[in-house]
Amino acid sequence: MGQLKDLAAYFLRYIRQVLPEARRQLETINEKTVNCIPASFIQKSQANDGSMPGHFSTDKLCSLLFTMIPGVEAKGFVTFILSLYALDEALDEYRRSKGIYDELEIRKLMGCLSAAADPSRSLICDLKEAAEPKDKAGRKNKDDQKDTVDRKSAYDHMDTVDRKSAEDYKDAANLKMADDRNNTAHIISWSTGKSGIESSRITPVCHAERCRLQLAVLPSFKLISGKIKKYIQFYIDLQAYRHYPAVISTNLLKTWSSNYLKRYNEISWWEFCASADTFTAIAAMYAAASTGDVTADEVRLLDEACFPWLCGFVSMLDSVIRTRAALGMEAMNFSSFYSNLKECEERILFLAERAESALSELKGGIIYVHLMKMAAGLYLSDPEASFGMLRIARSNIIRKCSLQTYCNLCSLIRFLRII
Repeated sequence: MGQLKDLAAYFLRYIRQVLPEARRQLETINEKTVNCIPASFIQKSQANDGSMPGHFSTDKLCSLLFTMIPGVEAKGFVTFILSLYALDEALDEYRRSKGIYDELEIRKLMGCLSAAADPSRSLICDLKEAAEPKDKAGRKNKDDQKDTVDRKSAYDHMDTVDRKSAEDYKDAANLKMADDRNNTAHIISWSTGKSGIESSRITPVCHAERCRLQLAVLPSFKLISGKIKKYIQFYIDLQAYRHYPAVISTNLLKTWSSNYLKRYNEISWWEFCASADTFTAIAAMYAAASTGDVTADEVRLLDEACFPWLCGFVSMLDSVIRTRAALGMEAMNFSSFYSNLKECEERILFLAERAESALSELKGGIIYVHLMKMAAGLYLSDPEASFGMLRIARSNIIRKCSLQTYCNLCSLIRFLRII
């Protein structure tokens, strides 16, 4: 009875506090984006996640659940996570609009996302550079290739450098933002094909800078900075390889993931890729760093619970529910690599079991387990989850993971059009 009462309290807080704040923040982000990129570009990119105006896609709803971790300041968390999603969506829309599929070009483009997760780095987001034409042989010049390698080396080196305190990060971020206002080489530039001042629409305060500032003021950012950079790098690596033709991208992703499967030896290469294809772990780490008393051991255990177990579980639910929508689309759907739906169901149950077990061992583990099951409820209450043979897998997952109450509550708030 006590757990049911707690669960109801979480849902009420989510509905009454978190979602209204997220909608207010979304309006603010959209208004600021007008000064960041051409308005016509915004109109084309905003509906990409398939959500209705004022509503959020399920992956964003799941990330927003972590505002319910004790000590999390909801406004700052919502600012960070929605800005991160907005930046990722804008970069992907730019990539598609410019026809960018080459690994090196994507890495250069996604350097903006990497800088958004690391306030200590210079914020260099020149999208015009990322779309420079290649030579007749399809190669970029050597300077461009060297720049990509240098940035990766610099990134790797950052993990070994002693960090300043969180307060120092705050001061550094403020100084950096002031400097960036006078240095257009360090801010996002969007070409409109015109000359002179009108050739770009720029802003000193954009999605990446909002992310950086929110990270910089986290009380325990020093402890989680390496983890967030790891998740971002996994995500960038995945994007760099996934946009080639299917046969090529599959082989590249197999080779890339094989470097990590010695450590994560209980999952397949596509389950590793699915685990990398989500911001769930970033949201969890941000929430953990919102308090000043988190320890290094607690961060390590949270990392082990999030990647690959929680991330894999949430991401694979997302993939299987998007199966029908993904038919004929460019995006790679990782649930399609299973032999059949039954195998997919069994692996989702395995990921759920491992995630729940690992989360239960955390400080305040019962809250994390509630959030995991709420996330599952959000996906399994989606109408797509009851389409065709998926409804059988859905019923089995709900029954075996004890998700019926969560699904009922999520179905209710969907019916009331709250989400």
